[in-house]
Amino acid sequence: MLNQKNIRLVAPYQVPGIKSVGLGELENYLKNKSIIALDTETSGLDQFTNKIVMLQIGDVNRQFVIDTRYVDVKCVGEWIKDKRIVGQNLKFDYKQVKWHYNWRLLKLYDTMLVEKILNNNKLEEESGFYSLAELAQRYLGA
Repeated sequence: MLNQKNIRLVAPYQVPGIKSVGLGELENYLKNKSIIALDTETSGLDQFTNKIVMLQIGDVNRQFVIDTRYVDVKCVGEWIKDKRIVGQNLKFDYKQVKWHYNWRLLKLYDTMLVEKILNNNKLEEESGFYSLAELAQRYLGA
């Protein structure tokens, strides 16, 4: 199970309780993974005018948090291009990494889009119905 000890920070600074590593550890970790999660934090919603400030990649056992303001992550696209990538509202994250890093990722599984398909997008007017918190509650009781 993921906890603070399983988080790795790739940045030129320290965060108490979080282990700092380089991109090489991420590359080694990804070698035997077929499914990973991906998430971005951005300075805004428009990929053309805003920047990616953080990139998170990993799985249930390990998460790598990369501060992209300081670390060049363009090489990461090669390491993940053949993997199945899972994420909530992954279409947003993919637009970001495609524009900023020219990553071409083909095996995407967007949990929010799947939920919209399952519900025929009919309940979108309900605030938060497609949020990750609501999906976790609906399907996992968590």
